[in-house]
Amino acid sequence: MKFPAMTRGLIDDPLEKPVLFPIRLDSYGWELWDIFCAFADQYASIYEQPQRYGVRGHDYSNLWIELLYYYPDRNVIRPYIGT
Repeated sequence: MKFPAMTRGLIDDPLEKPVLFPIRLDSYGWELWDIFCAFADQYASIYEQPQRYGVRGHDYSNLWIELLYYYPDRNVIRPYIGT
């Protein structure tokens, strides 16, 4: 199975303003490490300007990704965030 080399990540928790960002991946197989790192980098960027995105009641240090959902019809990966 060939995967798209580019997908998008959606972060909407714990934010008032969702963030959709590009993720470049290997077209021969997606590495979970690369996906988790892309989300971690994006969260770090968001938490540098929490007022811009409307961060609600959580500190960056107490978030973790519990699950990843992939929506192939939209080519979007969305994490389920635990605290």
